[in-house]
Amino acid sequence: DGGYVSSLGGRVGEFPSSGKVTIDGEGSAWEIHGDLLVGDYETVTGEIEIHGGGKLMSINASIGSGADSEGSVVVSGPGSAWEIENKLIIADEG
Repeated sequence: DGGYVSSLGGRVGEFPSSGKVTIDGEGSAWEIHGDLLVGDYETVTGEIEIHGGGKLMSINASIGSGADSEGSVVVSGPGSAWEIENKLIIADEG
């Protein structure tokens, strides 16, 4: 609980590897000052889970944007949130 990460961009699941991020607990947050890509390239899987009051913030986000890629973001529990400032793209090419 209480971990904080700040980055210019974020990629979860980019060829050749799949990836998973969990943000769990009040005060835990990942703040992205740009684009978040989840399942960005063909045949990869990207997953993000936000629980227990965790927060994810990004300017833009794309889920499952690559051909044959898979992406998921699950937000659950009181106080948990994903804030997108501009736009969300789902399955652009996937």
